[in-house]
Amino acid sequence: MTKIDLNKIVQSRTPDSFNSLPQDVYIPTLAAAFLLNRRAQNLTKKTLDFYRMNLEIFITWCEAQAVKTIEQITPELLRAFFVAMSETHKPGGVHAFYRTVRVFIRWYALE
Repeated sequence: MTKIDLNKIVQSRTPDSFNSLPQDVYIPTLAAAFLLNRRAQNLTKKTLDFYRMNLEIFITWCEAQAVKTIEQITPELLRAFFVAMSETHKPGGVHAFYRTVRVFIRWYALE
């Protein structure tokens, strides 16, 4: 699996370019927009790093499942992701992924 570098995506995009994204955008592009939004909200570096790290793992896992767009994310896919994470992480770590993915999807729904 190829690791996604959300920093590079954020740095290569301008704020105006996020507003013209079609609905069927790639998850990494949306994640970069999400991180830019959170940075604009003046979240701490630690919080931004937490979101970035968890989203990179989520995106890498999604791409391994051939899931590339937000519309392909289903409840079943999310359950499979959390089960997969529970095989290598403690319950608190799985909950960290849950919190990150939840806030990311809620942000997308409100955008």
